Amino acid sequence: MARPTKYDPNKNKAVIELMSEGASIVEVAGLLNVARSTVYDWSDPESEQFIPEFSDTIKKGLDASQIWWEKQG
Repeated sequence: MARPTKYDPNKNKAVIELMSEGASIVEVAGLLNVARSTVYDWSDPESEQFIPEFSDTIKKGLDASQIWWEKQG
């Protein structure tokens, strides 16, 4: 039997807000209290732990983070 997931869709908004301030995947993992590898698994369509909604959140967050860093010069 698989362990229950720690995924909480209510935290997706917080993930995007954090990444909009330049946060990394490591910081997102900390916010969610999971390992970095779990964040990648939830985002990877090839993973058994794939969560499409979270994958979309991370894609948006990565774009927002890159925009923040580019503005920093």
